[in-house]
Amino acid sequence: MTPADGDPPSPLDGWPAWTLELRGGLLEMFAATCVLPLALESYLPGRWFYWAIAIGVIFVALISVGATWTFKSFAKSRNEIARGYTTIWRTAIAHPELTALSTYDLSVISGPHESRPSNGTRRVVEQFRTQREIYRLSMPPED
Repeated sequence: MTPADGDPPSPLDGWPAWTLELRGGLLEMFAATCVLPLALESYLPGRWFYWAIAIGVIFVALISVGATWTFKSFAKSRNEIARGYTTIWRTAIAHPELTALSTYDLSVISGPHESRPSNGTRRVVEQFRTQREIYRLSMPPED
């Protein structure tokens, strides 16, 4: 952003909302894969309930941490929006009045009511930043 646009919003401490949402979702998917060894426990050595207990503990731990991170991402997203920025791509597209920050390094991708890149991958964001900078340098200076 240019100094005329004002300073970009300062990001909240901790992981961005997008990172929390992604990590929570991945842990929940890993918890769902606990069904596979549970279905095969009759073929595993030893008594079935030893395996069921071990697999059940892993399932509960994964689903608990995953759900906690996912719900924290919802609250963090609301706090980010209250500060005037977002790190979640679909929110940046739906709300053009917000500043879009990169999830990777929390740098400004695009300001309020500026165009947004097609997606949030690093390669696309870097190409978008380069094109935006070239455009800004080609504009005549303001008096």
